[in-house]
Amino acid sequence: MDARKIGFWVSTGLGTAILTFGGLNEVTHAQRIVDTMAHLGYPAWLPSLLGTWKLLAVAAILSPGLPRLKEWAYAGVFFDVTGAITSHAVVGDGPAHLAPPIVVLALLATSWALRPASRKLGAAARAPASFAARRLVTVGGESIAVPEPGKLVHLQLRRFAGCPICNLHLRSVVRRHDELVAAGVREVVVFHSTAEEFRQYQADLPFALVADPKKELYAELGVEKSVFAVLDPRAWPAIVRGLVRTAREEKLPLGDHEGGSLGLPGDFLIDSDGRIVAHKYGEHAYDQWTVDEVLALAKAQRVSLAPAGELREAHA
Repeated sequence: MDARKIGFWVSTGLGTAILTFGGLNEVTHAQRIVDTMAHLGYPAWLPSLLGTWKLLAVAAILSPGLPRLKEWAYAGVFFDVTGAITSHAVVGDGPAHLAPPIVVLALLATSWALRPASRKLGAAARAPASFAARRLVTVGGESIAVPEPGKLVHLQLRRFAGCPICNLHLRSVVRRHDELVAAGVREVVVFHSTAEEFRQYQADLPFALVADPKKELYAELGVEKSVFAVLDPRAWPAIVRGLVRTAREEKLPLGDHEGGSLGLPGDFLIDSDGRIVAHKYGEHAYDQWTVDEVLALAKAQRVSLAPAGELREAHA
């Protein structure tokens, strides 16, 4: 068993054991729990609800499969323990009261971060072997073929139009777009927004933008959503940078968004025959291929398709 697996099971075992102990005490209204709730100013019935949800969360986390349910269980634990930390801090409790929920939060955060692929939501979504030939209509009204003869298509499934995190990533693509074109890669970026929502953004981007408000492509390719799209700490620096940049440009996306705000990104590299030669399912909102990764994949694909004689010349 490798270190990652050991770390997962140790953190999961300890975290769920503490949750189970707490949940049982809450549903049985142990005196310590009753006194704590009264101290914090919460109603007497609340422990029954919290304890039940904790025990259900433990069952979901420990059960095999059920990746979507696991995501919500981890999220529920996050809300529960951060609520406990805040409640104790507000009434002026010291480290003795703050430490237990902080420890649970650290253990379950470690469990979530180290969970194996079989327990991840992205693992439930398997990319199909190929992408059926079709024409996609861009928000500008252009009809484009995917797959495209003689080219690789990098199909990006992003979040909503104006998403600050997505825009931060796409700026890096814009800066190196000429390199991608030279490598024979066509960028096609899909958002689960309407064409109307795109209007203020499309002029800034030199590649095809496709509106998919019904999320048909997302369903076909298995691109999911998760509360950890924005709760994952790895996404937070990009969220802050994206919000600051978008605010400076006075393009903050306000209100509700088609398809919600918890979408995960997906990347698919499609060859001219429609085969999906590589793919990536993001684990958080800023988890996607970099331009360097796309270029490396394109180069590897060219090498794999090159005739033997060309390969000998290339290495001569």
